[in-house]
Amino acid sequence: MWETHGKFCDTLSNKKKRNLKECIARMALGLTKPSGLVGMDRQLFDIIRKPKEGQLNEFDELIVALNPVARRALIGYHDQNLLTSLTLVTELVLKGDYNQDVKN
Repeated sequence: MWETHGKFCDTLSNKKKRNLKECIARMALGLTKPSGLVGMDRQLFDIIRKPKEGQLNEFDELIVALNPVARRALIGYHDQNLLTSLTLVTELVLKGDYNQDVKN
């Protein structure tokens, strides 16, 4: 799985690589999917709809790994980049400089 994902990453443009990193950071934090999914490795990721708390017929679309092995492969393969992304998100949250999507 790791090797296949590595080959997938090698084919991505810089824009798609940034999007993939965002997908992985959001998956690790349990956040909603990014607005664009141009770099998402669909062999390892999925989008699930989770009902919004206290709101009928409204859903958040969360980005998740297909299974625990896929999650481990994604986080392991991108560990240093993920740490950078998580640091950025943490800084935004601590400063209070975030939108509703990050807050939730």
